[in-house]
Amino acid sequence: MRYIPCIIILFVVSFTPLYAANGNGTAAALTDESLTNMKYDREFLIDKRDAFIEFNTDLPVTEIIIKGLRKTSRDLLLRETGIEAGAPLSTFDPHLFINRMKKKNIFTEIEINYIRGESGAVIEITVEEKWTLIPLPIFSSNRHGTSYGFYLMESNFLGYGKFLFTGGTISSESGTAMIGYIDPSIAGTRFRGSIFLSYRNEVYQNADMDYVLHREYKAEKGMARLDLGYGFTESFKLFASGGYEQGITDSSYDDSLNIPGDEKAWLAGGIAKYEHLVHYDYLYYGPKLEIKCFRHIASAAEYSDYTTAGYKFDYSFRFIGYNRLSFASNGGKGDRPEIFEEAIGGKPGGRTLPAEIITADSYINYTASYEYPFMKYRWGSITLLAFWEHGWYENEITGGEAYYGPGAGMMMYLRRIALPAMGLNVARNLVTGTTEYSFNIGMSF
Repeated sequence: MRYIPCIIILFVVSFTPLYAANGNGTAAALTDESLTNMKYDREFLIDKRDAFIEFNTDLPVTEIIIKGLRKTSRDLLLRETGIEAGAPLSTFDPHLFINRMKKKNIFTEIEINYIRGESGAVIEITVEEKWTLIPLPIFSSNRHGTSYGFYLMESNFLGYGKFLFTGGTISSESGTAMIGYIDPSIAGTRFRGSIFLSYRNEVYQNADMDYVLHREYKAEKGMARLDLGYGFTESFKLFASGGYEQGITDSSYDDSLNIPGDEKAWLAGGIAKYEHLVHYDYLYYGPKLEIKCFRHIASAAEYSDYTTAGYKFDYSFRFIGYNRLSFASNGGKGDRPEIFEEAIGGKPGGRTLPAEIITADSYINYTASYEYPFMKYRWGSITLLAFWEHGWYENEITGGEAYYGPGAGMMMYLRRIALPAMGLNVARNLVTGTTEYSFNIGMSF
């Protein structure tokens, strides 16, 4: 996955002069961005509905017309409107409906109009669908060999906003494969679920912040996990999770250093999620929190039981127009086996750490960031990002280490393709005096 953003960014940037918003290779004025965002404001949407009611009285809704659908099921949108035929128009919340749709990231445009019919009010919804079936070829090369692969992502599976992801890579010495499926509404109910399976057979390296290598090994790692949950409210969801994981090292690998022990375990636990977000054209604002706790139960006597817990928190504020000011914190705790230490380098909260090679049993970090919409094109938008992060992590070999420093980056939001935001970050670790680079793709959380 770490090579996907690079390929996409190079592809899209190469076409920038052809698809700039004003047709001559330059970006549209930021006032256009403000106008686009304004139509998703709660005040604008509610005032538009109330103006119709004031002129026509609070008529019963007799019909919902949906235009622009090519792949998406009409039932999906009807369910998310939250209103049934015969109910007064005032019970329809257009802002809530827009947020539900924007969260799914399958529509480029969503517009709501009201029409007076013969016996009541007609809600007319016009949408423009994104390209949701995305093929992603992969190529990477390093001192361990050259890898080729292919991934396929569908974020509107069967036309019901379900997410399916599958693919893998292969080389002369390694191979990976994974498949994931997320159903945000099982059979149209508040129940939701996901399944994830992964397999990795590759070389792993662990080091400290100064790039001093303290472990290198080749291993097969596999995981299967099933999450089943329920949305108690629009914002709060609770999941029960279970699965299996294993890590088996390859003792025949010639460059092995401090090989960790093997591990096989069943896992059981729970996840709680809370989010109350307001979505605009690209950015969203508001709080979101995820807390998880798992018990890892050894599958045989030669392995170990252990417990892990963690959290992710982010609160984003709309600041000066539609800029975004965010405060975030991530943390984890657990006596993990060395083979399953969590990689934190290069990820949000750890972007001042060397990517991929920094692992931890326990960690905590804090980040303050500011994102500024810089340029808007027909294919999407580019924002500039500045951040400061401060954190601490611990593992068995290096012990506890603190880090902090500033960083900057560029984020890219695609308008007609249902991919999460992608970007390149550069950060300065003021403890080691090194500069770190990382890619960011907003698929997690």
